[in-house]
Amino acid sequence: NVYKVPQELTHEQIASIDPAAIALHAIVKGGVKIGDKVAIFGSGPIGHYVAQWAKIVGASTVIAIDIVDQKLEISKELGADHIINAAKCDDVVKMIYELTENEGVDVAFETAGSNITAEQCLKSCKKQGATVFLGTPHSDVTLKNDVFEAILRRELRTVGSWCYHFAPPIDEWKVTIQHFAKGNIKTAPLITHKFRIEDVDKAFDLVRDKKEFFNKILIYSGETEE
Repeated sequence: NVYKVPQELTHEQIASIDPAAIALHAIVKGGVKIGDKVAIFGSGPIGHYVAQWAKIVGASTVIAIDIVDQKLEISKELGADHIINAAKCDDVVKMIYELTENEGVDVAFETAGSNITAEQCLKSCKKQGATVFLGTPHSDVTLKNDVFEAILRRELRTVGSWCYHFAPPIDEWKVTIQHFAKGNIKTAPLITHKFRIEDVDKAFDLVRDKKEFFNKILIYSGETEE
């Protein structure tokens, strides 16, 4: 369970291998191919890495959906072709179809763990498309009749994604490390806050109180991050 990483990787990159590998696992489970159109519901850190991996494997269109403008701006910086603020859009699914020539997406990723985005994820897929669920819900997720029927009539492939694989066909940690070393994956734009370990209470206060925008928070030891 120990990986040797290249000397040139920063501590920020090394700390980000785990979430980036989780995103890669979702890409593998979804079977994203060259030319695919992809929608990502939820632009948190995992969603940001999913967007980057989708581009790396050749997706032609990546659409990021969230309700926070700052997160969507990060998605745009990381390569998303289109961003949708669901809080400012009357019909997210309709917008996705307009952006995909009324076809829908080949693969939709649900990274928010929301009942609303679960429905939108399923409804935005084209016939015989795939939906990947990796957001953890904190309440029951129920599907309306027409949404469930869409799974049947469109013959959707719906899969869950959890963590990562260390074994064949892909050692996802090793692949993630390789792409960090090549500079293919950006992590700095995701990080909004850093705290020394002795100030960890401030990090938890930030997450709990939500008095300011945060995305990825890093905790480090020593005098500097490096």
